[in-house]
Amino acid sequence: MKGYWRIVAVVMALGLAVAGVTLAGQSDKVFTTKTGDAWVYVNVELARKRTAESYIPLVVGVMNNSKNNVNLTRESFKLIGPAGQEIPAATVQEIREGYPKLDLDYRWVEQVTPMRILGVRGVQFVPSHFYPGTYKGSAVVISTVQLSQRFFTADILYFKKPEGFTTGNLVFEVKAKGWKEPVRVSIHI
Repeated sequence: MKGYWRIVAVVMALGLAVAGVTLAGQSDKVFTTKTGDAWVYVNVELARKRTAESYIPLVVGVMNNSKNNVNLTRESFKLIGPAGQEIPAATVQEIREGYPKLDLDYRWVEQVTPMRILGVRGVQFVPSHFYPGTYKGSAVVISTVQLSQRFFTADILYFKKPEGFTTGNLVFEVKAKGWKEPVRVSIHI
């Protein structure tokens, strides 16, 4: 039960960050873009820990600001590489077969405790779980997340690393039907 409450606390912290709350000491690891349709948050700290891996793990949060209900799936997310190549979010099978640190990633997220979080009002959390792990409570996939206005979700997403890429600039993109245009966040790993 103790682990469950840690996950809830982390998800709440990520959610507050999605809603525009800055985590103390995280400014060089957190990248955001806010539009009339959404507020997108990307934390690259885990990706910086996994530069030797074949996949890039990103802790991502999305808040829907539009009046439309929107659905997010793995297909809603992509990275744009340094040469302009579009990289879709990895499938569950790709991660199970080619990424040995899924459980370590979720344990890391479970242990992250921000020093200080500023409050926010009127935001609701919707759980997602795009990649099932084997650690306790994570075997169920939530592959479609519906967000109403001022609702948010947060999860770890995985992308195949562009050939030759270790660190540098990328663009993270979220596209949802009901938004005027995709939301892009420039990130640096």
